Amino acid sequence: SPALCNWVREQRRKLESNDLWPYRKQELDKIGFFALKKTKWEQNYDELVAFYEKHGHFNVPKGYNESRSLYDWIREQRRKIELNGLDKDRKDQLDKIGFFALKKTKWEQNYDELVAFYEKHGHFNVPKGYNESRSLYDWIRE
Repeated sequence: SPALCNWVREQRRKLESNDLWPYRKQELDKIGFFALKKTKWEQNYDELVAFYEKHGHFNVPKGYNESRSLYDWIREQRRKIELNGLDKDRKDQLDKIGFFALKKTKWEQNYDELVAFYEKHGHFNVPKGYNESRSLYDWIRE
């Protein structure tokens, strides 16, 4: 029924935005409601773990993936932790993998972004308007 479809969609949306009451989540978990479909947060978390396993750090450069969703997701998690707005379970998951332990220096971030640029384009000739902040372009010219 359309009403049930809307209700299911609403429960998943509430889970994604962390607005689902814990008791309701527990009840839905008991029947396997969320077992088949990972939340967007869980998908990004898994992608972050895979990135860490491959690169040994969590500083995903802007150009790492086409959609930039992982880069944006990481910035959002850091912003939420600064504002004490990150759910405790999610913070614990990120702590467990050492996400908040060390943040790279600006030089290391630029280096990672340069490596990503090279892997994508096969050269180091970063054009002036390559990224919004122009920091990579300016960093190379230093």
